[in-house]
Amino acid sequence: IETMENQIISNQSSTAFSLTGYNNLIVHQIHEVAEWFGFETRNKYQIMDESQRQVAFAVEQQKGVLGFLMRQFLGHWRSFEIFFFNPKQELVLKAKHPFRILFQRLEVSDSQGNFLGALQQRFSIFSKRFDVQNDNGQIIMEVASPIWMIWTFPFLHAGKKMACVSK
Repeated sequence: IETMENQIISNQSSTAFSLTGYNNLIVHQIHEVAEWFGFETRNKYQIMDESQRQVAFAVEQQKGVLGFLMRQFLGHWRSFEIFFFNPKQELVLKAKHPFRILFQRLEVSDSQGNFLGALQQRFSIFSKRFDVQNDNGQIIMEVASPIWMIWTFPFLHAGKKMACVSK
């Protein structure tokens, strides 16, 4: 994590972006009225610290009518990009999800497009498993969620829990 974090900080020419000072981050998805009626809309997220102060926000990029239709019919298998902004509304990170039917992947780059790493799904029958890769493709963490804990994703480094995403 430190290697990826250092790249995030050092690759920013105008804006340093660091999450190292936070013990917990809360990601809140912002829902739109159309979602109440079954339509999928662009995903938007507020990223806050423990005191509910916004430290960043993320927005899925719109791709017009075709993007809307792909979102409705292909769901998370479709290609999409999410841009991350600091509270000053400066772009700090980009996440790209290429079109995939099997083995989902999320590629992360800085605001200039320099590749930082990826989250790559692995084959697994009774759990959801992902590898966190650095910019060289080396696995720096593993994520495994047993089938009975479908919305809990612990991040492990050398078997030690470093973080956890829960919904």
